[in-house]
Amino acid sequence: MNEPAFKKLYQNICLNASRPSPTRLSGTPEYKVKEVSVTLKDLIDMFYIKQNSKCYWFDVELNPEWIFTPNHPLAMSVDRFEYNYAKDSVVICSRFANLGRNTCSDEVFTGVINYLKHTWGWEDYVNIPKMQKELFEYEKNN
Repeated sequence: MNEPAFKKLYQNICLNASRPSPTRLSGTPEYKVKEVSVTLKDLIDMFYIKQNSKCYWFDVELNPEWIFTPNHPLAMSVDRFEYNYAKDSVVICSRFANLGRNTCSDEVFTGVINYLKHTWGWEDYVNIPKMQKELFEYEKNN
């Protein structure tokens, strides 16, 4: 377990909760601070136990260390299904998935993911054991 990575993820949630959101979920005319009731332990359990260390949307393994690489598309991010950050209404996904789903409905986004998986032969990529290590090494060296 990488507790510093999850502390950073939790800090990101708190920062995002304190400012207006540009997403479809913030459709209230007046701005209000989002409530954060999910805990650090909730995030760790969600990622390792419930999601098996994978992006909720893409079902690919995420390396918690990537959160320390600025703008890394596969860094952990918390996607919310409701306005507030509650344990039962958030998931951990890649930054890439979270930004892509920003203004897209769940139904359309799931269809896009299935299209990409089919088009790219996703299973071939997911089953390459060294893929995550190679991505991480590439980031460190570039």
